Amino acid sequence: MLERIEDQYKVEQALIFCRTNFDCDNLERFMLSLDNTTQTYRGKKETGKEGAYSCVVLGGARSMEERRRALQGFKDGDVRFLICTDVAARGIDISGLPCVINMTLPDKAEDYIHRSGRVGRADALGLSISIVSKVPEKVWFCSVKGYKPWLQPKPADTKTQDQGGHTIWYDEQKLLGEIENRLGGIVARMGPDLSLPPEVSDRLKGGAGGGEAYGQAKGGGNIKEVSEHLQAIRGSVESLAALEWQAQTSFNLLLRNKWGASGREERQKQQLTAT
Repeated sequence: MLERIEDQYKVEQALIFCRTNFDCDNLERFMLSLDNTTQTYRGKKETGKEGAYSCVVLGGARSMEERRRALQGFKDGDVRFLICTDVAARGIDISGLPCVINMTLPDKAEDYIHRSGRVGRADALGLSISIVSKVPEKVWFCSVKGYKPWLQPKPADTKTQDQGGHTIWYDEQKLLGEIENRLGGIVARMGPDLSLPPEVSDRLKGGAGGGEAYGQAKGGGNIKEVSEHLQAIRGSVESLAALEWQAQTSFNLLLRNKWGASGREERQKQQLTAT
């Protein structure tokens, strides 16, 4: 399903949220296993880091250096997708991010708002897509520190927590209802062909609404490009600000000399001489 979404919308860049570090690892393996040699992006065949499914993981189980490299690579555009958990992604800010994809809904409605709030910043248009199961799913949930039953599961491990095991039933339909209650409205549904609902698709370039694109400013303009431009001219702006401060300081000094106490004394001497 994720592959279909990425292909259909030619997602240029996205944060992909997973429930656990183990889910992040599985998704990374899946995306890296896809055959990039037959994929094209905007008519250009790409491989390596610039591949159609290039990704990195920002997970709590990864080393600090690995997480730093992953985040920087994503910000620099070396990879298209940053796979992460809520904990790993907390506090990071990426300007001009066009898309967020939820592989699994979060446990709390506030976390959904936190995830979706990563797009649409600085008055830009953003798209948040969630893949939601219609039926409850049995998922791993282990509260024993350091124990990872999913690596070499025993029959007893697959039982639910109330039965002494390390799994729970995850009901995303119930979670979606809680999210909609928190938002005070219905989350728009995609069509069977993964098409966006009209009220969302009309906001895209070429849509009936005329004209914006995800990751770009409302009314046109690219937030990321603007940010990069501002960064490029930052040094010049700082130099101009310093020159302006020097000019203002020199001008104020001239005023003090002319109209201050010493200036008055000089004018009085000139008046006495004239008299």
